[in-house]
Amino acid sequence: TVSVLYWREKGCADTMAELTSTAVLAKTKVDNLAAVKNLNAWGGEFEDVSIVRQLPNLEVLALSVNKINGLGDFAYCSNLKELYLRKNNVSSLAEVKHLGKLPKLTVLWLCDNPCAVHPLYRTFVVR
Repeated sequence: TVSVLYWREKGCADTMAELTSTAVLAKTKVDNLAAVKNLNAWGGEFEDVSIVRQLPNLEVLALSVNKINGLGDFAYCSNLKELYLRKNNVSSLAEVKHLGKLPKLTVLWLCDNPCAVHPLYRTFVVR
């Protein structure tokens, strides 16, 4: 089952600080978190997205335009292929190291984060 979570649909642009399992299940209309493969929660004002640790089959994750500071939670998404984090609050290039153990990750979008203005940003991310 491929499930996509759209937060910008009518009435779904919540100003929640935490992305919760209840919200993910309600919006994706699946019975369990393991069924979620695609998750689009852009623009939700989320700071805490630790729920992604419980999404073992997640392949595509779009969390652009939120308030995410760190990338450690994404290290648990071993099936992740695409990660979109444009316009968040990731300030340290060291956070990118958390993604180094994701064997399937081929797309990473971090532009418009504070870390992206660092002179070594491109070199660091391409590694």
